Amino acid sequence: EAIFADAVALGQAAGLVDDGLSSTAVSRFITMVALGARVTNALDLPGIERDEWSTLIDRLVDAIRHPSGS
Repeated sequence: EAIFADAVALGQAAGLVDDGLSSTAVSRFITMVALGARVTNALDLPGIERDEWSTLIDRLVDAIRHPSGS
């Protein structure tokens, strides 16, 4: 999780990630998604359509992108 927080902080310093967000909170979200993906695989849940998943991920990434649009 600390590695994710460092990566988010670097993204903030580069103007890519909204610096109004806590790098710790964003890294926790990333950790939770990664763990959830592992659980989903372990439970052998059915996949989601690629386009549907891409749309969701694009919107989530847009939400944390720096407001300047960098």
